[in-house]
Amino acid sequence: MDDNVKVKLEAAYESNNSIKPVKRLDEWLKECKSRNLINDNYIDEKSILVFSHQLSRTGAPIVLLDLVRIMKKEGYKVAVISFMDGSLKEEYKKEGIPVLVYNSKYINEELIDVLSRYFGTWFINTLVLWTFVAYAKNRHIKVIWWMHENEQFYQIMQKEYCKLVKTKNMRFLAAGPYVQRMISTYMNTESEILNFGVKEERGTDAIQAYYNEHNIVRFLLAGTLSSLKGIDVLAEAIRTLPEVYHERSEYIFVGNMSTAEEGILEDLLTLDNEYDNVKIYDSLNHDDIYRLYDKVSVVVVPSRLEPTSAVAVEGLMKRKICICTDICGVSYYLENGKNAIIIPSGNSEVLAEKIKYVIDNVADLKYMCDAGYEVYKSVYSMECLENSWKNVMKEWDNQPLEPSLDIIIYNYNDKAGLMKTLRCVYDTFYNNMQVVVIDDASQEDCLECIEKEYGDKENLMYIQNDEHIGEYKSFIYAYNSTESEFCSYISSGTCMEANYYNGLVACIQDNNCVGVCSKRLMVKGGKIIETGYNKDKITLDDILAADSICFKGIVFRRNIVKNIPDYEVEYKNMAFERLYIHMAELGNLMFCDNERIADVC
Repeated sequence: MDDNVKVKLEAAYESNNSIKPVKRLDEWLKECKSRNLINDNYIDEKSILVFSHQLSRTGAPIVLLDLVRIMKKEGYKVAVISFMDGSLKEEYKKEGIPVLVYNSKYINEELIDVLSRYFGTWFINTLVLWTFVAYAKNRHIKVIWWMHENEQFYQIMQKEYCKLVKTKNMRFLAAGPYVQRMISTYMNTESEILNFGVKEERGTDAIQAYYNEHNIVRFLLAGTLSSLKGIDVLAEAIRTLPEVYHERSEYIFVGNMSTAEEGILEDLLTLDNEYDNVKIYDSLNHDDIYRLYDKVSVVVVPSRLEPTSAVAVEGLMKRKICICTDICGVSYYLENGKNAIIIPSGNSEVLAEKIKYVIDNVADLKYMCDAGYEVYKSVYSMECLENSWKNVMKEWDNQPLEPSLDIIIYNYNDKAGLMKTLRCVYDTFYNNMQVVVIDDASQEDCLECIEKEYGDKENLMYIQNDEHIGEYKSFIYAYNSTESEFCSYISSGTCMEANYYNGLVACIQDNNCVGVCSKRLMVKGGKIIETGYNKDKITLDDILAADSICFKGIVFRRNIVKNIPDYEVEYKNMAFERLYIHMAELGNLMFCDNERIADVC
């Protein structure tokens, strides 16, 4: 694993698992209220809480600041929470945006409760803040998640995503086609592209810089000094150039030396000693790097992994000749030889040949610089970012949040099974979920265990029958005490995969049926009715022929199944068969297997 990836992930994990409320939270909330961003009595639909993993002048935090400015311009009320301080905090303050730097040691429910109480929309920036996406799924919150990272991050953290199922209150945004492909590959879900924007600043184009520098072609590589950025590839290409090309060119490397890969930095310092036309600069601020652009003709991005490359985009904006690898995200919008030079990743020989080509033909490549600028204007300009943001929010502002769901758990003398089921239910991260446990006069003391493990859960209700009345009557009693849009029923000991209810509710919404079960129907003789894609609608005959109905979970629409029939039957299972008949008479009743539910999710 690349050391920079490891350091970033470790910092993110420590941050994500290390946050606890501090006094500054109250001060920040007070500032938010004074600026009319939040209100104690209601959630303002225009208020957005923005999460930034840090406030340093690096890629993702910088482009987030640009987007926040657009949010504010569009009338949204924005507040920012970050988990590492940095110089961008002052930029936010200049914009009148309250910033909370929350660099404590523990995440706990109090912080999440406070944030969800005041902000109905969370904008979460970068993959490494995934835990807040998971926390938000448990609450009545709209989540927009903007991801920027390269493939290594998705590979390392893939196991964690298995706990997340994208729901209708979530929007996944990809910072370019490369990131979109990573989200599809590793998270198995769709995303929308939201490319970052770069503010246009005029300067000296590539050809004029060449003449201004006395016919010397200057090449610039700026970024993290690591093998992922292909520093060694460019260094090797420089070493293979004939002396005649060294006389006509100069190579400038810019990057933070304190965080550089040890071997890469040593190689660069050796290269600097070997050639007079190689220069290395430590990190430069925005103004200095833009002044440097005016002196160079070529921007080189030889990366092995590169989601987009802000340097390449800035090069296009500055009308420079851009050489970048085919792995670089920006190459999706480029055409080799027309608006840029595209090379295979990791190939120093091809890079050396392209360097020689540019040195020999730089004066004739104005067409390439102009065409590259047009790509910037049509894809990466601030106007494009603003329009893309408007499109993201256009449908979102009018889209209702995910529906509410009541989950009724029946228990009779199965304390261990009940606790097992509760753990499964609370692992679903279902948004806006109310859990009702109805204990049918069990001899075991379940309440003590529930209070010990789930005493802090405000969405858990416990009902205990004075006498044993049976499963079906208990279900009706609990059903009449709830009022969510959807209702579900399971019994103690039933265990479902995480987020199963998301799939069940999605099945109902997508197929417009009354109810859905996640298990097949058992018929007389022990045979199983074939369900799934060939036969997923259950008929009355199927139900009447059943010995019993076996399921992991059922979800149905409350507005259709308004009154649950109170059947007086000898066997309690038969009562549930009658309930299914009642649903089937009202409309479609669907049985789904695991594969179908996974497809819906």
